[in-house]
Order: sequence, then C-alpha cells, then structure tokens
Amino acid sequence: MRRLTSGRGRAAARRALRLLAPAILILLGVAMALVAVPRLLGYPSMIVAGGSMGEAYPLGSVVVAGWVPSAEVREGDVVVTVPRDTQVPVLHRIVEVGFDETGRTLVWTKGDANESADAVPQLLPERVLSPKYHVPYLGFGIAVAMTPPGWLLLVLIPGAGLSLRFLFDIWSRGERATPPTPRPRAGFGRGALKGQRGSDSLPQLAV
Repeated sequence: MRRLTSGRGRAAARRALRLLAPAILILLGVAMALVAVPRLLGYPSMIVAGGSMGEAYPLGSVVVAGWVPSAEVREGDVVVTVPRDTQVPVLHRIVEVGFDETGRTLVWTKGDANESADAVPQLLPERVLSPKYHVPYLGFGIAVAMTPPGWLLLVLIPGAGLSLRFLFDIWSRGERATPPTPRPRAGFGRGALKGQRGSDSLPQLAV
C-alpha cells in the first residue's frame, strides 16, 4: 500500500511539473507580448513606481500609453507629466485645464489616492502620453526577472524543465514502440526442455 501511494504521489508530481513549466512560460510570453508588441508599434510602456493613483493604476502595474495632442486633453484624463524640479515622469489625473498667456495648455493634476492636488500646475508640450491600458502588478515580475536570480527562477528553470519533459516523452514513446522479446512457451512432460531427452521428472515451466 505504501508503494502504491508513493507511486501515485510521484505520478501526480510529474503531472504537476509537466503542466507548471509550460504554464509559467505561457504567462511570461503573454505578459511580455502585452508590453513588447505595443512598443514596436510606437506605444511606450512604463512601470508605476508609486501608489498615488490607488486602484486605478496600482503600484507595480505596467502602463502602455499613447500620444495625445495637448489641445485635446480634458478634465478627468490621466496623463504623464514631467515636473521641472524633479524631471521624473508622474502619472496623475487632470483636475483642471487652463491656458497660459501664449495659449499653451496648462493643467492641474492630482493622484487619485492623494488628498490634495499637486501644488504646481504643469505646462504641457504639444503632445502628452495618456494610458491606453495597464497590466496590474506585472512590473514586479519584470523587476524580478531583470535580476540574475529572478531570470533563473522565472525563465531558465521552467525552460529547462519543459525541455527535459519533452525529451523524456520522446524517450518514453520510443520505449513503448519497441516490440517485446518473445518468450518460449512452457512445456510439460518428456522433452519439454531443449536438450532434455526422455526425462521422467515433474513438469517444468520453460522461463
């Protein structure tokens, strides 16, 4: 009973590993496609490094953005601005739209999770980035995958496991395709065994 139970456990573990490695690689492939393909089409992507946008764009999300003319932005739109004092891109929502003395678009922004609006209004260039869609928490996986241990854990090990499983399946099919070696039939009575003549002993199985 113990041998049977352990055998079933090993079989279940093999099935789980066989499904886990491809699942991880598929998820990684889909996630990377959601980021890489838009970039090839001219849609920049960025990782949300703060929690000021709350549930709308959670910390660790990957945002894929597109260019929008500044003259078309409206109150409630989410845009990426670059404050002059920090030069760090900020993803916030527009709470008010105005214009400066030259007619250029001026916006006041606020993070959804912040209690107050940003203190300094932002003068927008001719076009500005605005999110098209986002993938929650994917940025954490990208950050981990960019480290050597993360690359080993998320890419190399699943890939090696999938390759080994593929080779094992090929080997198993080859073993099953090999015809079994025929065994001689069991004989009884005299002369049942090759080279035995007129034996009066008990019947023996030829094995």
